[in-house]
Amino acid sequence: MESIPYIAIHGHRGARGLRPENTLPAFATALSIGVDALELDIAITADQKVVIAHDRLLNPALLRRPDGQRYPDGTTRIADMTLHDLQTLDCGRLDPDSDYARDWPQQQAVDGAWIPELRELVALVHKAKNSTVLFNIEIKTSPLTPWESWPVEAYVDRLLEEIYLLGIDRRSLLQSFDWRALQRVQHLAPGIPTGYLSVQQPWFNSVEAARNCNSPWLAGLKKSHTIDLPEWVHQAGGSYWAPYFGDINGELIARTHAKGLRLAVWSVNREVDQQRMLDLGPNMIITDYPDRLRRLLQDRSIALATPTPIGSR
Repeated sequence: MESIPYIAIHGHRGARGLRPENTLPAFATALSIGVDALELDIAITADQKVVIAHDRLLNPALLRRPDGQRYPDGTTRIADMTLHDLQTLDCGRLDPDSDYARDWPQQQAVDGAWIPELRELVALVHKAKNSTVLFNIEIKTSPLTPWESWPVEAYVDRLLEEIYLLGIDRRSLLQSFDWRALQRVQHLAPGIPTGYLSVQQPWFNSVEAARNCNSPWLAGLKKSHTIDLPEWVHQAGGSYWAPYFGDINGELIARTHAKGLRLAVWSVNREVDQQRMLDLGPNMIITDYPDRLRRLLQDRSIALATPTPIGSR
């Protein structure tokens, strides 16, 4: 895998703060800004197509039917839809009455955007003549709701098959909250770096159950009652630990690096938080606003990825 510069910008879902998430326009925007990696989420359709989507169930806040009406509910699995049916949906404009729209007021609508296949993103990167950007691919299986997606083994197997078919294995990183999936990746594709996601917040805690029993997210990898995520990721064979940025401090970063691991923080969007993370010194920062982070890196004379606007070369 190509080396990752310090500190690397990972465009979260492309550039969710600026364009509709996980769409080709969002990824094109990130490439034109200049990022080191494109962060994206993967789902697999009923006809075994590898598509880029965050939610296992169709999200009405993001999707419109061909007649322009909002998709009616959030109970339909992507795993039950064919690629053809999935790509009839328009994901280029948020429901203006949704919490999602209030969260992303600067997101510019792109009517007609669709849920792309992974291969379409790879083609976009080739069109931009970008030979260095990495693909930070998040595996979206859940041990709490396993029925919402393909089984973890079949999901990982199909994803790896596609990655090798597209020839991006040396430019890919695979990360997940579901550490079972990462263990399978390491078994089947030991050359692909794995990132162990975690969060310890009131709105989601992938770790806390490990105080008294094995958290379902951690694949049974808890080794003690004392929470020690850098050690757990190290023992699991991970390449990097990826905690929520609000869970991190300088001491944890130092311990992570002492284990020989890299560290990625997510999703760092406010400039004040980006500045604090830059002071702490992670290896990678995942952000919905790569433009903001790039300006701050430039102010600190930190190396930057070359922008590659589509059609610029």
